[in-house]
Amino acid sequence: MALKVYEIFAVINCIFERVSFLAVLFLFAVWCFFPIPVFSQQLKSDSLEKKLKENIHDTLRAKTLSNLGFAYLREGRIQLGLDYANQALKLSEKINYKRGIAAAYNTIGNAYSQMSDCPKALEFHQKALAMRMEINDKRAIAASYNNIGIIYYNLSDFTKAVEYLQKALKMQEDGGNTYFVAAAIGNLAVMYEKLGEDSLSFVYQTKSYEIHKEMGNKMDMISSLNNLGALYRKKKQYEKALDYQRQSFELLKEFKDLKGRVENSSNFGLIYYDMGRFDEAIAEFEKAWESSKLLGDKKMQAEQLCFLGRSSLDYAKTDKALNYYKAAHAIASEIGSLEDQKIASEGLYNVYKKKNDIGKALFYHESLTRLKDSIFNASKNTTFNNLKTQFALDRQEHELKVKSDEELRKKEEEKKQQRFINYVVIAILVLVLGFSYFLYQRFKVTNHKRK
Repeated sequence: MALKVYEIFAVINCIFERVSFLAVLFLFAVWCFFPIPVFSQQLKSDSLEKKLKENIHDTLRAKTLSNLGFAYLREGRIQLGLDYANQALKLSEKINYKRGIAAAYNTIGNAYSQMSDCPKALEFHQKALAMRMEINDKRAIAASYNNIGIIYYNLSDFTKAVEYLQKALKMQEDGGNTYFVAAAIGNLAVMYEKLGEDSLSFVYQTKSYEIHKEMGNKMDMISSLNNLGALYRKKKQYEKALDYQRQSFELLKEFKDLKGRVENSSNFGLIYYDMGRFDEAIAEFEKAWESSKLLGDKKMQAEQLCFLGRSSLDYAKTDKALNYYKAAHAIASEIGSLEDQKIASEGLYNVYKKKNDIGKALFYHESLTRLKDSIFNASKNTTFNNLKTQFALDRQEHELKVKSDEELRKKEEEKKQQRFINYVVIAILVLVLGFSYFLYQRFKVTNHKRK
């Protein structure tokens, strides 16, 4: 029986719809299932130790030794971390592996930084920077800028700190390295918070956290959550601050991250202190103090002693406060931390004023004034403001470039998509025409037989 013309077109239409559906299904599959690479900075000492026991070539061994040194530093096992970093350096020098030499210098610098030996930390990070410049490793150069910026921050040289951190961020953005962009933004956020630029700090810290969360970098999320909690505390939004600290605490359970624990307990203590929950505050500061001793980070120790001193003074435990502040001042002087010396001097001034020891109160008041001038004098303030202005202009230029690049990328994607759709449509038309021709031939044969 011959097919009527309208029946032929109905069949053609049905085939066209079926083929179109398959094309859409194919596009959906491409969209959904193409893998997206994720970069993670999580390093665990146990898995790296297992790697070392394998029969691996010297280059990979040097990398593993350096990574293991870094992992142990995060766990607070500084000497062990330093030992592995020195092994990595020795092996890298033996095989003339320059990238490995730079990485080892970097880990050694981190170890000394954690020990609050800023001069040695600066020395090794500058060695790492020089080697990375020699081999033109731009990503690593930016990381060295970042590390040097942190050291200057610990030395209370905020102008140099901002200068190096801004260099790091610019290089990471130019290189398109999302992870290190997030890290650099997070460090600048901490810097701006310290300088009283809380609004700017909040914007940067939120952006850093969002990137780390998207990438699944849990250890970096811990740090961001701690910092966001601290910012909400300063806004007096205590419930939100506590919520961020609790999120950080839950993530900390997965890692041997002593640094994160110190920050977490310390932030809990500060929130409780501001809420007037002094017993809970002191308990958290004591936990942070014990963890900071295990970590071996003297700057953190000085900070926790200052917090304990202030809490004790508010509790009218003057002698206890005096001991805490004296210990904090001694550590801060030992490591050359002007910021912590300033806080400890202010605490000692308040203690001696309360004890009516006018001579010592005056001594520490004068010391406090000198330290304030040393940390941020008029000259440094002008330089810093110039840096901020230039950085704001650079950011605007960068954002415009990113926007322009994004628009170009979208247009290119649209063109590619349109070309793909055109190819699919052509393929469908060829199939439809081919099938129509086949039906037409069948129709002719059928008609011929009927005659």
